[in-house]
Amino acid sequence: MPYGGGVEYADAPFAIFMEQAKVIDGKVLIIPTASAQPDAGQDTKTTLENYGIPCSIMPGVQIIKGNPDKLENNMDNYLPLRQTIEANDDQESYKDVKTIWFCGGKQRRIAAVFVNNPFWLNLLEQLELVGGTSAGASIMSAQMIAYTDPKTNQPVMQEGLGLTQWVIDQHIDEMPHRLNRDKIIHKNTKLNVIALPTNSGVIIEFDTDEIIKTFGQDPIYTI
Repeated sequence: MPYGGGVEYADAPFAIFMEQAKVIDGKVLIIPTASAQPDAGQDTKTTLENYGIPCSIMPGVQIIKGNPDKLENNMDNYLPLRQTIEANDDQESYKDVKTIWFCGGKQRRIAAVFVNNPFWLNLLEQLELVGGTSAGASIMSAQMIAYTDPKTNQPVMQEGLGLTQWVIDQHIDEMPHRLNRDKIIHKNTKLNVIALPTNSGVIIEFDTDEIIKTFGQDPIYTI
């Protein structure tokens, strides 16, 4: 379930995610890798717990902002996190996880740690629901938007988690120029794009790539 942007937990998108997560017999695992903020995922955890949904934040998958070398923006520095997860593939600790929530931030960070990671591929087999906001939505694409090259002003694509063939873009209400970027992606790659405003979301059936439902305050565009 991709959700476009900032997390306002009273809004429809996250409320719908909680309704779906609550009927699933299992825990929600919150993955804060996209964010460099030390409290990433804490609001999500509190909200889910207040709604009666068991959850936890995955430890050891984040680089915290504030390092003078700006480690959180160097994707090479996420390799040790990836290697640690691969080496300690303790699937037993996550056997009750049926739902994932990806926090927002930068999707390239999630990709550096989880794309083609055996831990993620094994975990995916037991999941019934995957949700995310902002970068946590974009990462679900097989080919995701990594960033826009400042020199060429062209979108740079990168392998994502492969949950959907849709290319998921977000925050298009705050940055309407992204719609032009999405049109370029569609023209150059022949991939279809879902452009999400900040307070809107979609439910995708990952097995079929069918959009089951759209919801939220602002219109969603498909290209």
